Amino acid sequence: MPDYLKEVLQQPFAPIAIVGLALVVYGSIAKTRWGINIRPPKTCPRCGGPIARFRSPRSTREVMWGGWTCSSCGSEIDKWGREVSTQQAPANRSD
Repeated sequence: MPDYLKEVLQQPFAPIAIVGLALVVYGSIAKTRWGINIRPPKTCPRCGGPIARFRSPRSTREVMWGGWTCSSCGSEIDKWGREVSTQQAPANRSD
């Protein structure tokens, strides 16, 4: 292995950068929130209406992970073009 590569890999940020890169590559292949989508959806999966070309995030999830809110039906769509469930999971009760 070349000396310059050994020096780079010995830097404290190298493991973090490698893990981050692995998350992005895996996320792009498996279509998870960590991935990068270079082909955004064109229509809403619920109503078939067009999605705005330039998005304006309407929720924290859209700011953090990407996505749209359909202007026709109001459904939330992730960056891969799938409808996002907006229902809250029931709280665990020990009654």
